[in-house]
Amino acid sequence: MAELVIFTTSYPYGEGETFLETEIKFLNQKFSTIHIFPLTVGKGDKVRMVPDGVTYSKPFFRFDINQEKMRTVLDGIFNIAPVSFVFKEFLQKKVYKSKRKLKNLLETTCAVRKILAPHNWKEILAKIDKITIIYFYWGDKATGIIPFISKNYSNVTVARFHNSDLYEDLKGGYIPFREELLKNLEYSVFISEKGKAYLTKKYHNLNFKTKLFRLGVPDLQMTSRSEDDVLRIISCSYVVPVKRLDLIVKALTHVKCKVKWTHLGGGKLLPSIKDMIKSLPPNVNVSLLGQVSNIDVINYYQHNSVDLFVNVSASEGIPVSIMEAISSGIPIIATNVGGTSEIVDNSFGTLLHKDFEESQLATLFDDYYLKNEDQKMIMRRSAKEFWFKHFNSELNYKNYTAFLKGLTND
Repeated sequence: MAELVIFTTSYPYGEGETFLETEIKFLNQKFSTIHIFPLTVGKGDKVRMVPDGVTYSKPFFRFDINQEKMRTVLDGIFNIAPVSFVFKEFLQKKVYKSKRKLKNLLETTCAVRKILAPHNWKEILAKIDKITIIYFYWGDKATGIIPFISKNYSNVTVARFHNSDLYEDLKGGYIPFREELLKNLEYSVFISEKGKAYLTKKYHNLNFKTKLFRLGVPDLQMTSRSEDDVLRIISCSYVVPVKRLDLIVKALTHVKCKVKWTHLGGGKLLPSIKDMIKSLPPNVNVSLLGQVSNIDVINYYQHNSVDLFVNVSASEGIPVSIMEAISSGIPIIATNVGGTSEIVDNSFGTLLHKDFEESQLATLFDDYYLKNEDQKMIMRRSAKEFWFKHFNSELNYKNYTAFLKGLTND
């Protein structure tokens, strides 16, 4: 039996949830046994190393549920798990009025019923005793099983809310089983003040318990700045619509200074971005490095000059990519979405309106290029200091681990 059971999307399988790799090292220092239940294999076929004392089960869905939708539906429907809870949600939330709501309910129902299938449920219960803390790394999908735990067991359940699992407008205005989840959770944990305020206001009638525990990244070596006449800009994300990399390309058509833009990350829109950069003026050089590991990202910062980090996403929680950038002492330009304003301070960064003009971003690039070296160094040091106070993984994860461990004494 485990003292701490964690439900993840795919970790330690696949390539996602890299930030959990850091957190679990701290959890492992306080909990004698940790067991992980991944929902799916995620992207990639590798299994990452976990610390001694940490064990994990095979994923409930032994394929990528984002790539094999029909197989997911078949696996989630054709088993003998409970089904009555779905009809209650279907009627109370009037899900039948919206195709998007129906899709969301179907996806979550498939996940919940797969986990509740007798052979899987039996394996879960075998890992739980009276003092086991049950921790859901995300606030959707797998959390649908929490009411079933609460009805039969007195274990403390905790869910952490980030971005797409929190803001319902990102899911067509509906995330299934939300009220049932909040009624049965011991604590709802948030990575940003904005996220905490959002859910507390939306479900103020439920009076559920909340906590704020920010994510964090390790102390990284200060990245060197450019010493020639080139402004070096970095961005790091999947190349998908919400990240809006096309806006960076459009902004670069207006810059006057010499620029090298490097993007770390791959995705389905990478070919279209490659086509777009062909029309950029000769003062702009672009390097699209494609999909890279988290270690590769850090290595890039340690061995290359970087002047500015840019993020023009339409939606965010609190970007881990920005945490890594400020830990490396890199000033930031980012859109004011989600909890980004909690990580970008005006002493080292600039927040853009979500619907900014491309020429405005170009002006910010040129303005930074024209700053003197002392001004740039002050911004770099301010970024590092802000990281230390707010997003230091050692401090943040130690505090969060102590909170979870303390729940065993409640």
